[in-house]
Amino acid sequence: IDAVVHQSPFLLVILDNRTTAMTGNQPTPATGVDILGEPLTGVDIEGLVAGCGITWCRTADPLETDTFIPLLKEAVAQSRTQGPCVVIARSPCILSKSENKKAKALRPVAITDLCDGCGYCTTHFECPALVMDSDESHVSVDASLCNGCGVCIHVCPKHAIVIE
Repeated sequence: IDAVVHQSPFLLVILDNRTTAMTGNQPTPATGVDILGEPLTGVDIEGLVAGCGITWCRTADPLETDTFIPLLKEAVAQSRTQGPCVVIARSPCILSKSENKKAKALRPVAITDLCDGCGYCTTHFECPALVMDSDESHVSVDASLCNGCGVCIHVCPKHAIVIE
């Protein structure tokens, strides 16, 4: 609220995957259901943001990178002139058994011969499925950890990560 009053130029990204995964995939206050799946009044994150005085708030799916990345850039530009902006990154947890319809449509990634072992993907993106080989000449994908989100294809500066 202080940032709104002072028109501080920054972007707040709220990550909303509708689960509290660190403690066993319980619903969040925004989900609208309790731990037993019974309906209850959920917290409206967009309304909460507006109640704090934020006038620029957008909600988008971060897995739709073709639209999400430009949205982030737009938000940063807007924040320079009107103060704090908020992007709510909303997408079901890829590991959630109750909401993994999207996960079934996703495909695993592969590393091509363009990979030279620069390590950018493992040091800057830090997906546990991307593993540097022991000789540090190439990155591999641990298929048991890859959930097929495909976000990593946008990280590699060599374009060596592709959808299989």
